[in-house]
Amino acid sequence: MYFKGMSRLIEIKYSTLIILFILLNFVIPAQESPTDSVTKHANYTEEVDEYNNDDDEPVIDTTAEYIKAYRNGMALVDSGKFNDAWPIFKKIIKEHPDFYQAYVRIAYIYYKLDRFDDAEKNILRAEKIRPLSFEALRVQGMIYHDVLDFPRAKKAIDSAVAISKRKKIDDPELYYYQAMLMFKGKSYKPAILTLITALDWKPDYLNALKLRGEIRYTMKDYTRAIPELDEAINAMPEKEIDYYYYKLRAISKFNIRDYQGSIKDWSVVIDNDEKDEEAFTFRANAKINIGDNSGAIDDLDKAIKLNPKNPVNYCHRGIAKNQNKSYVEALKDMDQAIKLKFNYAEAYFRRACIKLNSKDKHGACDDLSKAESLGDPDAHKYFDRFCRVN
Repeated sequence: MYFKGMSRLIEIKYSTLIILFILLNFVIPAQESPTDSVTKHANYTEEVDEYNNDDDEPVIDTTAEYIKAYRNGMALVDSGKFNDAWPIFKKIIKEHPDFYQAYVRIAYIYYKLDRFDDAEKNILRAEKIRPLSFEALRVQGMIYHDVLDFPRAKKAIDSAVAISKRKKIDDPELYYYQAMLMFKGKSYKPAILTLITALDWKPDYLNALKLRGEIRYTMKDYTRAIPELDEAINAMPEKEIDYYYYKLRAISKFNIRDYQGSIKDWSVVIDNDEKDEEAFTFRANAKINIGDNSGAIDDLDKAIKLNPKNPVNYCHRGIAKNQNKSYVEALKDMDQAIKLKFNYAEAYFRRACIKLNSKDKHGACDDLSKAESLGDPDAHKYFDRFCRVN
């Protein structure tokens, strides 16, 4: 009797994906100004003028020329014109060395240009002049987040959030960073709630939309992850598509058994990059689960050509060949998978299935025993069924 050995789904083991960032070069003034730098992903939006919102701020003449210049500088920062804004703030500091807001803006410019040491120096100068300033804490938290100093980032961001709540400041970017820190700390549900608040203030905030979908995926809440990833993908500018989120959606669809939907998303990824081995591997898995074994073999042929040392591709191609009753070729693939990874539990289990189909019960029982010893979840019941002597 033909033994498929495919009662369980192929387990997806998803490796860490690298998000690609678009680097934009800027021409920076010479001498003291930043040089040879690049921008980060988000534009800065001034949510509040500190000298108008802090209850205990010193009184400032908002009609003064340096305040007008400061506001012009902020407008340039908002437009990404950092090389134009930088000298404005430097001039203000030279003439008004206690005007800490200018230090904050310079720190923010350095932060956006990945000049983290210079950013920290300027934000600490601002903090020395004006301790516990909302904007200084805000930028400080972002700096420490990006240099992976998460404890200090959390302290600064949480303090800024507390001030924003007290002063009723709606700051979606601040809440996004707080959610990022929660995500890194595996506080997934609080992170989702924080992002919901950010999106209430700014419904089209792409970074928040992407992070929300990624957190749902990480939580394995695939049913909710899919529509939220839909929203993030649909909000992406046509020239700035991030295929990482197609991958998350494809795996989410696979895990709710929407194999056709998964195949469609993996096809989008492959159309963008025909050298993405992982995409061919995962699309093949989805094809196996809809019975398209020949299509799966074709995908796995391409994956193996891209990386002939990945045992998973040989194992899964062996599964597809077994389903097509090409037992000799299937055994060769399983042998190669085990050769590449000697303790590959699933490959031993799958090879046992092929041997049962080939009427090699003794060889199958040896493989099932080995698979069980390596922790394969199904090997024990199959060993009891086919190999146990009563």
